[in-house]
Amino acid sequence: MAQYNKQNNQFLSNGTSLFEVVMLADAEGNINSGGGNFSGAAVDAFGRARMSQPVTLFDSTNVGGASDAFYNDITGLGSIQYDNLNSAVNLVITSSATPEKIVRRSTRRMSYQPGKSLLILATFTMASARTGLTQKVGYYDDQDGIYIEKDENDVYNMVRRHSVLGTIAEERIPQSQWNGDKLNGIAEDSTSGFTLDLDKSQISWTDIEWLGVGSVRCGFVINGQFIVAHTFHHANIITGTYMRTASLPVTYEIETDATYNSGSTSLKQICCSVISEGGYTSTGLEYAISTPLSGNSTNNTGWLNLVTAKLSAEDAIAVISGIDVINIANEDFEWGLFRNATFATPLSFAGSLGSLAYDTTDINLATTGTRFSGGYLAGKTAPATFGVTNWEYQFTTNASGPETYTLAVRADSQSKSAAGMIKWIEH
Repeated sequence: MAQYNKQNNQFLSNGTSLFEVVMLADAEGNINSGGGNFSGAAVDAFGRARMSQPVTLFDSTNVGGASDAFYNDITGLGSIQYDNLNSAVNLVITSSATPEKIVRRSTRRMSYQPGKSLLILATFTMASARTGLTQKVGYYDDQDGIYIEKDENDVYNMVRRHSVLGTIAEERIPQSQWNGDKLNGIAEDSTSGFTLDLDKSQISWTDIEWLGVGSVRCGFVINGQFIVAHTFHHANIITGTYMRTASLPVTYEIETDATYNSGSTSLKQICCSVISEGGYTSTGLEYAISTPLSGNSTNNTGWLNLVTAKLSAEDAIAVISGIDVINIANEDFEWGLFRNATFATPLSFAGSLGSLAYDTTDINLATTGTRFSGGYLAGKTAPATFGVTNWEYQFTTNASGPETYTLAVRADSQSKSAAGMIKWIEH
């Protein structure tokens, strides 16, 4: 088959060939070939093509009601209002000049695994800029993390928060200084040609190459296009780590100061997801805590505590991998696994193992809180396995601190004994 050279408008001679080679280049025109350093949003934080197996560590929607995967921490007169028509949650500030702050944060931290790119996606709509109003959305806690911020002057900032020096510090990069696509509609600043408007609904994305000193890319998805707005670089630049940990919660936040007096307004939380790109391999140790083999004895007044545990370090990642209940008296029992139960008298949590504090006191539950697993026990044992990466069984926190998880039993009469064990993996 003859080939045509369009440069000289001639057919090639017999026995010769003209090959057209696809060459990949980054935004600066640097050619990448031969398996070299590919760049752009088509690759993950480690420069690997985004075709590897993603593993969802966390996702949340507000379809049918406000997601219970988040807790609310409200200072002042603000409130949380569910928006049924938009399947969203509004963080509502009042018109008061008294400072207000609403933080809506995931109860779980996401387990970062070294060598895997961590991708965070969050959707939201911010309120129009007003004096004394600040809004933030991102992957962060009170000490560390990355987020997009809109300040009272309608300036958009990419922010890196860290506590590596012993105090909280923030590197704040305004839109005019972003080192990627500034999304300002100016040709020399924005290869996409888009103009970012945080008053409109947005999909923000961040991918993290942690390892203590990796890069962090921040941007937005517009018309299906992943746009890199700014990259925080650290390797060969800093002398330590750029933040203490990459295992962080997703956070939405709105705040006013004493200068605010502009009427009610709100930040809209829509949806979010955190993904480990390139898979996730559980490498943690399995721990277990249990009652003595003699068991705890029922008194026929309701649920009886076997094991109650909570995080002793709020930034730890611990996931319940299974439970065991043994029927000492060979009687009929019902068992349950509860979140945030309360007790007839307060527990002391004197025991400690791994990143958990625990209590196996023979005591009744006053209230059960939320039940999320259970069954009947007529034989000798009742094992239940949840899996080492079933993140729905991860130990969580709320505005008051670590949440408790209780393995309990109840019987139809008193003096019936059972023993129990909670097993967990620390990532």
